[in-house]
Amino acid sequence: MSLEKFKKLPTQEIKSDYLRNILENNDARTQELWRLLEVTERYVDDNFWKKDPLDTNNSNFSSKLWEMVIIDYFLRRGANVVPTAQRKNTKQGNPDLEIILGDNRKLFVECATATKGESPEDFYEDGYSGSYSEFLRPKLVRLSNSIDFKNKKLKGYLKNEVVRSNDIVIFAINSVGYTDTSASATLNKFLYQQGDMTLTMDRNTGKFIDSYFQHDPNFLKFNKENDSTELQNGFFVNNNDRPQNLIGVLYTGFFPLGTQPASSFYVGFDNQYTEYANLIGSFFSDYNYIQKIDSSGVELKEIRSKN
Repeated sequence: MSLEKFKKLPTQEIKSDYLRNILENNDARTQELWRLLEVTERYVDDNFWKKDPLDTNNSNFSSKLWEMVIIDYFLRRGANVVPTAQRKNTKQGNPDLEIILGDNRKLFVECATATKGESPEDFYEDGYSGSYSEFLRPKLVRLSNSIDFKNKKLKGYLKNEVVRSNDIVIFAINSVGYTDTSASATLNKFLYQQGDMTLTMDRNTGKFIDSYFQHDPNFLKFNKENDSTELQNGFFVNNNDRPQNLIGVLYTGFFPLGTQPASSFYVGFDNQYTEYANLIGSFFSDYNYIQKIDSSGVELKEIRSKN
């Protein structure tokens, strides 16, 4: 959809209150949306606005907005982003973003927006008094679903040689509807099996002795009948099903057009279990933190067993 057609949308008929609010207020966010629509139009696929913007919901619009933000990020840094018209047309489709790196290699970026889904009551309020691990569990389910879905797509791209074995891939994940910083701790669990931090104190003196992160290998997922399934953490650590050219995950928990500065809460999670370890930081050097955890405790204390 062209920028001009988007500007002519009858705002009162738009179902997404998030999009409607942006358009009705005609403020800095509106101008930023117009800019994103204009600069990314050549790089989104033909089905990007297949669903009429009037009928799109908050999650669907936020997903599209997130993809535009990521495309714009690389364009503003001079990356050689391949326009849609120049990309190979395949039955399997293509990753969201293709960038030519040189040395006969490409960077592909797959964007995903993790939402609360249809059961927001599963999410605990900030005043929840139970364990921190249980507080994080519903978010872990949503974020892990997004990463697992993108991983399945990546394996299909590799099988059909849309992505080659010497190309590299990043998953860019945005969570909508739960924007607190706990989602970062959630990804530490899912990607690295890093559990809660434990402090050791001297009982007699009250002085601090040591701190470490617990090892958290599993989590529970519940269905509508409240039956549970035990799933495995450690997507980077012990996932033999994970392609080796996935170099990391970029995460933010804020709406891209929110009030937060552009890089105020972006975290890169580096895949230390691949030959491309430490590479994600080179693509997101202006973001404020790159998380690195491996079995030897890079940047963090060792992960110990709960037992």
